[in-house]
Amino acid sequence: MENQNTSAVNASATMVELDDFFWDDLLTRIHENEVVPIVGRGVVTFGPDDELLYPWLARRLPAELKPPLAFENPPRDLQQVVDAQRATNQRIERIYRLLNLIVKEPDLRPGPTLARLAAVEGFRLFISATFDPLLPRAVESASPGGKPDERQRASTLRGACPDLPQELDLLEHRFVYQLLGSAQPYPDFVISDEDMFRFLLHLDQQLPQLPKLSEALQKSHFLALGLSFADWLMHFFIQVVKHAPLSELDRTDLFIFEKLDSAERAQEVIYFSRLTKQIQVVAIDPLAFVAELHDRWFKEHPAPIREPYAMNKEQREKHRAPGCIFVSYATPDLEIARFVVSQLQKAGCLVWFDKEQLQPGEDWEEALRKAVEDRCGLFISIISNHTAERLQGYNIFERKLAAKRRERLADNAIFYLPVRIDQGEPLIPENEPRGTGKIQAVRKEGGYLDEEFIGYLREKQRENCAALGYPSPPI
Repeated sequence: MENQNTSAVNASATMVELDDFFWDDLLTRIHENEVVPIVGRGVVTFGPDDELLYPWLARRLPAELKPPLAFENPPRDLQQVVDAQRATNQRIERIYRLLNLIVKEPDLRPGPTLARLAAVEGFRLFISATFDPLLPRAVESASPGGKPDERQRASTLRGACPDLPQELDLLEHRFVYQLLGSAQPYPDFVISDEDMFRFLLHLDQQLPQLPKLSEALQKSHFLALGLSFADWLMHFFIQVVKHAPLSELDRTDLFIFEKLDSAERAQEVIYFSRLTKQIQVVAIDPLAFVAELHDRWFKEHPAPIREPYAMNKEQREKHRAPGCIFVSYATPDLEIARFVVSQLQKAGCLVWFDKEQLQPGEDWEEALRKAVEDRCGLFISIISNHTAERLQGYNIFERKLAAKRRERLADNAIFYLPVRIDQGEPLIPENEPRGTGKIQAVRKEGGYLDEEFIGYLREKQRENCAALGYPSPPI
């Protein structure tokens, strides 16, 4: 009997070892853009500590709901929160609204695991099984460019679902499709089993009307991360890829997973091929799997190797050229400031950034003074609740220097540009330098700069260089 069961399992699902043969096969297929990762809750992390987002959301929600929910033990998942809210006869819609506010917070940044996954450039299309914006943020940070609808889309219950902008092989930008909806202030994304059932029924009807997405799903191999075979979503994918309902597969395929409780079901990595029709299950924490995948990918596809000091020196000299863009920020906003700088530099802008420019033993005040008063052609003041609360600091020093320099320029010159990165009000707080409150500010939550705004900054940098007598920037 034991041998019969083993044969039945091997006919469709096998436990695999992470040996060199497995990695060589997987990395080859990724390199050929044949693999699409399905990213579930068990691999979505945030912050420098790489904390899992969804258990954190489940613990945070009860106290912030009105009225708050009481639990004897902290809830493990959102389903428990939904069930408790329903049991108290409170409106479930409040959970959607609160979740939308939490996950849209600008300070909520992708964790190292998502950054590693997004860095694997062989992945052109990501299928997200979560509603948060962290995977799209990580992918955009790894490869910026393109308008929002050229980078991500989400299914919806409120009408027709959007298709991919191009066929998989022709995608101009790396793309994230949130198959179970994206966070909204209303119930149009999956937080419970009931939502999952409704979305899957809707998607089953919609996919024939989405030829580009349907073809991408049919032609690709799938790597499911943090999303177990026992979930409704995986059942659905098997039907799409295998062209057969789960009931036609041997039921022993589920034995391994049905023994796991809900907290453990996200601790799986599953890879299945459209060619072999064989599901391969890897019993490993998906966070560890992503780390190994990232390391092996860059071992085979390394970045160009150059002498580190020469590379850093070259970078510094390039971006401290006259006419550079000076980015001013407060220390709590460092991560977002880095993101802003990376987007501008990848777009070809020259950007003076203190973390790249200031060297050990250097007179920081004097270096900042020269950069603002003599070198930069455009000054960006990154504004947040953190900066609004400050009465002293280097960012205050920099902004006063920039405001004084602005006074020497013509009234129509655009030099001091306030950029608010959160939802705080007013756009320009009172502690910004005198006179800057009349400047037109912009809000770019989370530091995300769209293509149009980056183009505007490039043009202003070019115009200011010409007006100030600086060499034209190489953009």
